[in-house]
Amino acid sequence: SMDRRSVHFSHLDIELGGHSFTWRALDPTSTPRLITNIVLFFICIHDTAFVPVDLAWNLPTTQYSHASGIISLSFWVMDMILNFATGYVKDGIVVTDFRRIAIRYLMTSFPFDFLLTS
Repeated sequence: SMDRRSVHFSHLDIELGGHSFTWRALDPTSTPRLITNIVLFFICIHDTAFVPVDLAWNLPTTQYSHASGIISLSFWVMDMILNFATGYVKDGIVVTDFRRIAIRYLMTSFPFDFLLTS
């Protein structure tokens, strides 16, 4: 069983227009991350099928291809932003320290994600 304690529980206090908000790192097993990952899975399947065909035959741009391209890119960029705010599990503990999260993401999948969206 995984111990769900947090290491250096970090948060960002944000003040906008007299209102204060606290932003905490997302749990990697939370429902919002699960939903995002499911959507990205289907976008990945779509992109794997359609992007090579489009590139190989230089198909004319249609409303569908334009809209799906914008939706796909938007979700990948959103995922990159969320990856900077999503904790990770190390030795059975969810790490929620934003600095550690950013360093880990930059050293692991960020380069691939950046190339994917470029």
